[in-house]
Amino acid sequence: MRHAVLALFLSCVAPLSAQTPSQNTFRARLEQLPIMAIDSVALPLPLYPVLGRVSAVTADDRGNLYILNRAADGDPVVVLDPDGRLLRSWGKGLFTMPHGIRIDPAGNVWTVDANTSKIYKFNAAGGLLLQMQLERPREDIEFCGATDVAFLPDGHVLVSDGYCNGRVVELNPDGERVREWGSRGREPGQFRVAHSIALGPDQVVYVADRENGRLQRFDRLGRLLGVWDYVSQLYSVAFSREGELYISLRLTEEPRNYIVRIDPATGEMLERTSLNCLGHELAVSPGGALLPGLLCPDSTGHVLLYRRRD
Repeated sequence: MRHAVLALFLSCVAPLSAQTPSQNTFRARLEQLPIMAIDSVALPLPLYPVLGRVSAVTADDRGNLYILNRAADGDPVVVLDPDGRLLRSWGKGLFTMPHGIRIDPAGNVWTVDANTSKIYKFNAAGGLLLQMQLERPREDIEFCGATDVAFLPDGHVLVSDGYCNGRVVELNPDGERVREWGSRGREPGQFRVAHSIALGPDQVVYVADRENGRLQRFDRLGRLLGVWDYVSQLYSVAFSREGELYISLRLTEEPRNYIVRIDPATGEMLERTSLNCLGHELAVSPGGALLPGLLCPDSTGHVLLYRRRD
């Protein structure tokens, strides 16, 4: 059956080497990895010309794409069928800085605003089911809120509250706070922008610690299990239903963007592909599709598909 991929411890801390390498050294290691056998396909968007910069993309069980974009004049949430035809859109006026979008096991659509730190839960048709608000320590900063969500088996939701607070917050199904962990900083268990969060098949919580360039692992209660250093800006983390683990990262010394498949048990890099734009948030569709939110420098939305070759 064809498998498609669309475009995109010191006892506790395990560095990539005895001494943290420079980005140039790390880039050389990246370039030596096997390249993912994929073809890129640009998705035509003729029916939605006002699509702005894409922050995140996800997909439902039917293969429909849910795109969160930063349109100057248009709906932030745009839903396309697998061929790129517009199905519906919504959300105008609700967002200041659209950041993350995920679909929960029941098919509901969750979005996160990185400015207001508001988290919205919609049904698949765009009906608002729940609105949650996390506190912002400062009102004068454009990015000072939450970034991403992940779903626990009991219906609870984990939120990476990344920019100002540097923590993970657990909410119950009614949006009430259960617990939180983490703080801003460079030590293990701290974050310099908790930018993305994902739950592994073994119930381990993975958090992309963007500015520290690390992928940190926790148990369900927030106890630190390990830290893997990738000497980069580590933007996003996502699992496939088959348990494959992917990260998106950016090297800043000579800007380059990658998606890398890593071993979820060891953090070892296994294979990679390069992106023309920043893979801001990464999702994996139910069919095994990698969906990077391609945040490109211009104001035009880009949705790129990567299909694994037979």
